[in-house]
Amino acid sequence: MPFELLKPDEDWLLTLSGDIFEAAELQAAALETVHGAAGAVVVDLDSLDEHDVATVQVLLALQRALVRDGRAVRFQNAGPAIVDTWRLAGVKDSLE
Repeated sequence: MPFELLKPDEDWLLTLSGDIFEAAELQAAALETVHGAAGAVVVDLDSLDEHDVATVQVLLALQRALVRDGRAVRFQNAGPAIVDTWRLAGVKDSLE
């Protein structure tokens, strides 16, 4: 599976890895995160090699939903290929 959702405490960690080109499973994990996480969500992109714009859309929707509910989301460890994809999509500032 290209992602893992860890729930160690009130802050959850969503770790993405490999190549993600099917956003449906990621969207299900994102929805679980929105409805279940009490605190902040950290999305670790360290092991993510490639993804598509649909994945970017799911992650941005996750970010909007959490912020709307007064919770934080943080993207960490984005490699050059990931940063470039987000830059091309015009949303690179969302990684920071």
